[in-house]
Amino acid sequence: MTRHISIIGGGFHGICCAYLLAKKGYKVSLIDTGKTIGGVMASLEHGDYIYDLGCHLFDNSYKKLSDLLKELLSDKFVPHKTVYASIVNGIKSENTEAPNLTNLGPARSATILYELIERILSKADAPITSLADLVEANFGSSAAKALNEIYHKKTRGSFDALSSTIFNTILPSRLYFLEDDMARFLKKHPELDEKIAVESMKSPLDFYGDRVDLSKNDYRQFYPAARGMRGFCEQAEKKLEEFGVKIYKSTFCQEIKHSDKGCHLSLRDKGNQKTWQLDSDMTFWAGDVSKLAQILDYSDDLTAYNHPVAFAVFYFNLPEDQIGKHSYIHNFDKDDLISRASAPSKYGAAVAPDGMGYICAELTTHVGSDVWENTEQKTAAVWQELIDMEYVKSTTKMPEPFILKTPAGYMLKKKGYKKALNKFKLFAKEYPNITFPENGAFSRAGIFSDVENIINALEN
Repeated sequence: MTRHISIIGGGFHGICCAYLLAKKGYKVSLIDTGKTIGGVMASLEHGDYIYDLGCHLFDNSYKKLSDLLKELLSDKFVPHKTVYASIVNGIKSENTEAPNLTNLGPARSATILYELIERILSKADAPITSLADLVEANFGSSAAKALNEIYHKKTRGSFDALSSTIFNTILPSRLYFLEDDMARFLKKHPELDEKIAVESMKSPLDFYGDRVDLSKNDYRQFYPAARGMRGFCEQAEKKLEEFGVKIYKSTFCQEIKHSDKGCHLSLRDKGNQKTWQLDSDMTFWAGDVSKLAQILDYSDDLTAYNHPVAFAVFYFNLPEDQIGKHSYIHNFDKDDLISRASAPSKYGAAVAPDGMGYICAELTTHVGSDVWENTEQKTAAVWQELIDMEYVKSTTKMPEPFILKTPAGYMLKKKGYKKALNKFKLFAKEYPNITFPENGAFSRAGIFSDVENIINALEN
C-alpha cells in the first residue's frame, strides 16, 4: 500500500520534500497558507513588473541541489555570472558579498589571523550559549566583536542576545579579512580553508570543481527564464502536480491528531472558512517549529524566542541602461538605510517591460522605529544611497517607488532557543509520525540537506 505523506508549508522546504517523495512513489499532499506555493520566493505582480521579494538567485555550486532546481524549472533557466559587492566602513569591495574586514585596517586583520590560528591550534571547547559564543569559538574574540558591530544592521540585535542556531542564517562560514594572494596561500591548509574567504569572481566556481562539471557549468548562479522567482513557483507547482502531488493553497492546519496508524489533520480554507479532515501516514512540518509546538499544545511557548526583523522594501522602475552593473550589493554600514540592493531585471529573465528594469532596495528595521513609522519620507535618502552605491547615475530622475513593508522579513531566534528546542524534540518523540527539520536551515543548500536527511530516515 502506498504511504501518504502530508507536508505542511509550501516554501522551499515543502517543495523539495514533496517533489523528492513524489518521485519515489509516495502519495503526497502539500498544504500552504499562501495563494501560491513558494513562500518568500513567490514574488509580487505589480502592473507590468514581477517584483522579487528581496534578492533571490539559484546557486550552481552543489550538483544535486542544482539538478533538482533545474528539474523543477523543466530546464527553463538562464545562467547568470553574478556581479556583486559589499560595503564596510564606506568602502565598496567588489567580488565579495561577505563584509570585507580588510576595510577595518591591517592591524585588525593581523589580530584576527593570530587569534584564528590560535583557536585552531588550541582546539579548546568553550560553552556555547549564544551566537556571540559560537562566533568567538569559530573565529576569535576580535572577529566576533567586529562582526557583532557590522551585522547589527542585519540582525537588529546583539550577538549576546541571539541564539547560536542562527549562525548559518546570517553569517558567512568564512571570514574575508586578508588580501587575496595571502588568503589563497593560507587556504592551502585544510583547517584555514574552512575559515578564510577569498574573492570568487576571478573564477566563479573556484573551490567547487569537485562538486560540478566545470566543462558544462561555468556559471555560479542561474535564474528562472521567465516571471522571476514567481516563475519558479509556478513551474514547481506544475511539476509537482505532474507527479501526483495534491496541493492545498490558502489553507491552514488547525489541528494534528496523532496515532500509531498516522496523522489526522484538521484543515481550514483561508477564504471561505470551510473546514475538512485529511488523513495521512506521516506529517512533515516544513514551517516554523514554534507553530507546530502550539498546534500540539506543547506547554512551553517557543514563540517567546522569536526575534523578528522588519523590512521596508523600495522598488524603483527604471530604463535598464540607467541601472548599474551589480546584481546585488550588501551594505553593512549602520549609518546607511539600505541593507541590500539588487536588480533582478539584470538576471536575464522577463520581469519588466522591454528596455525597462527595476532596483529593489531593502531596509532592515523594527516595528515602531523611525524608518517603520515614516517609510515614505525616507524615499529621497534611499535614492541618494543608490546613487552613492553607483546603482544609478546621479543624473537619473528618481521615479515614484513602490513600497512594501513587513513586520517580519525574516525570523531570527533569541538566546536560549537551542535549549528550548532540544526540550521540544524530546516531547515530539511521543509523535513519531510527525517530523520536522531539526536544524532550522536557512540556505537552500542547508534546506536540501535537511530534506534528504528526513527522507533517508523515513525510508529506513
